[in-house]
Amino acid sequence: MAPADQTRKTGPDNTASRLIAWYDAHHRELPWRVSPREHARGMRPDPYRIWLSEVMLQQTTVEAVKAYFQVFVEKWPDVEALAAAPTEDVMKAWAGLGYYSRARNLKACADLVAARGGRFPDTETALRDLPGIGAYTSAAITAIAFDRPAAVVDGNVERVISRLFSITTPLSEAKAEIRAHVERMVPAARPGDFAQAMMDLGATICTPRRPRCMLCPLREDCSAVVSGDPEHFPVRLPKADKPQRRGAAFVAVREDGAILLRKRPEKGLLGGMTEVPTTAWTARVDGATTPEAAPFPGDWRRAGTITHVFTHFALELEVFHAHVRDDAPEGYFWSPADEISGEALPTVMKKAIEAAIPGATKSRRHRVQRGPMTEIRHIVFDIGRVLLHYDPNIPFSRLIPDAEERRWFFDNVCTHDWNIEQDRGRTWEEAEALLIADHPDHAENIRGFRRHWHEMVPHAYDDSVAIMLGLIESGHDVTMLTNFAADTLAEARKRFDFLDRPRGVTISGEIGKIKPDRDIYDHHVAAFGLEPSATLFIDDSQKNVDGARAAGWQAVLFTDAKTLQADLERFGLKA
Repeated sequence: MAPADQTRKTGPDNTASRLIAWYDAHHRELPWRVSPREHARGMRPDPYRIWLSEVMLQQTTVEAVKAYFQVFVEKWPDVEALAAAPTEDVMKAWAGLGYYSRARNLKACADLVAARGGRFPDTETALRDLPGIGAYTSAAITAIAFDRPAAVVDGNVERVISRLFSITTPLSEAKAEIRAHVERMVPAARPGDFAQAMMDLGATICTPRRPRCMLCPLREDCSAVVSGDPEHFPVRLPKADKPQRRGAAFVAVREDGAILLRKRPEKGLLGGMTEVPTTAWTARVDGATTPEAAPFPGDWRRAGTITHVFTHFALELEVFHAHVRDDAPEGYFWSPADEISGEALPTVMKKAIEAAIPGATKSRRHRVQRGPMTEIRHIVFDIGRVLLHYDPNIPFSRLIPDAEERRWFFDNVCTHDWNIEQDRGRTWEEAEALLIADHPDHAENIRGFRRHWHEMVPHAYDDSVAIMLGLIESGHDVTMLTNFAADTLAEARKRFDFLDRPRGVTISGEIGKIKPDRDIYDHHVAAFGLEPSATLFIDDSQKNVDGARAAGWQAVLFTDAKTLQADLERFGLKA
């Protein structure tokens, strides 16, 4: 419970109004969301898109959901279209998103709503009668889609309320208390925006670790800020260890590259999904782990071990691989190599197939190229953290001799907080003051970073940038795409002319998009007239590389100069 002597400086109405004002200025741009500006112009949320996004967001992150959401609304733009789709196609489109009972309930709900005229109910009670919609989802749809007052409480909101009121009851036992606080705070005007503002506050400011309390619109009211330990909340009971289960998976491949698959039973774990043959493991018992347990004889070779964590248990599978010429046994089917990426394979099965046949589950545009199969006409470098690595010969490493402190600094300030503060229009000095307030134990090094920025960049004539310059000198079309703040790159360009050698640069701080957001890649293509499939992106972040591939680019991960040279040679490029 919250401390009895806690007092509030302002009432719920004032808190809601300040939060909504913050949301108007700092809301996230999400593909299913109607922004405050659009709402003011008369645009209203589409209940179908809100329902679809909320079901997808159950137990899943926003970043993971975005791409799936786009696929669904392109294939099935309304609830009638989704209802008309074969269940198998829906399961295939859902594959990889996890918690597959959601997909089955999604289809069942679409069928029922379509049968009732295609209109979603606009009250929590009526919504809860639909398949797959519980208390949270019904409240979210009621508030966001229909702008009706409802207490929307997800994990982000639980964290905000736990800190705002210093709720010491363990989270698992504090649900009703948290919900009661939210119910008192929900305003009569703009309840949908209030719900989204609470979620955004938890996702971007009141984060689980290192909350950015200096920027919080509710800071003056927050009991956890007063206590000085917001990360203590929400209070959680110790987690019980998940049981470990074991089993085996068998990846059989035909001469033409087809892979042997079967469909799982409709009910139960991974119900209705597609899988390679496995032994009889379940959440409660182990399966066999040797090749003798294969569904038919073959030259089964061990391909490795994969692990996967389900909600209630962890699974370790021994993977075996064999080439087979026979027809598919009863209950199985051969999936052609070029159709594997479209099968309804859950993540655990993709892992098993990838252990045996790397790249097999990737769509053609996402597969690692084994040779110069695509003519590359454009090369795009990100020179962000490549410039800010931990080479002991650079001056900044001498400024912060301790390697762990350097690693903390670059991971937590240099490549994130600093750029975000400048992107919000703050000066270097203002950003420095806010960062010191958030990280007082690192104040000396934060000051040193700004003071010695010009000492840190000359080492950029290292192998990675030398390769970039070599490509330019060889006549290749080279541009840059970076998550730097505009002011940061401007400071560096004053001193280092190599940053002006590429044909141009897209800076996240100028366009308000950050990799791996799809929009920043599309913006770069349009700005410089690139053909995505003929563009090679080079970045030291796997997340950003994946984002480029999702945008249709070729991409390689930078780890070291030797590997990069080899990657370039595979595409027929030489620096």
